Amino acid sequence: MRYDFRLNNSNQSIRERWALGDYRSIGRVISPVSAKLVRLVNVKPIDSVLDVACGFGNTAITARRVGAKVTGIDITPELLAQAKEEESIAQVSGIDWREGNAESLPFEDNHLILSSQHLVTCLH
Repeated sequence: MRYDFRLNNSNQSIRERWALGDYRSIGRVISPVSAKLVRLVNVKPIDSVLDVACGFGNTAITARRVGAKVTGIDITPELLAQAKEEESIAQVSGIDWREGNAESLPFEDNHLILSSQHLVTCLH
């Protein structure tokens, strides 16, 4: 399949580009980063964590393992489907997976925002 990579920032174009990757294989590298990120930020069970551009969910799952209330948001439905599978494989439950764009988050302040891919910001 040939893909046109000219810059087009429509949500559909972004979804199509992100759906092309093999992110499970990349996860072998990202998983240790997620664990370190959750530890360095000192995520606790009382925290509400928003994993922006969560991909297949490695950081969201890691934060949920320590007991935080977690929402994972990604623009790509295929990656969210993989995230739900990974959540089940990890024997973790209770993550709120949502399709959405990182540029227009449907959340108020006072969430701890984690993303091993893009940004780390604490809104407190």
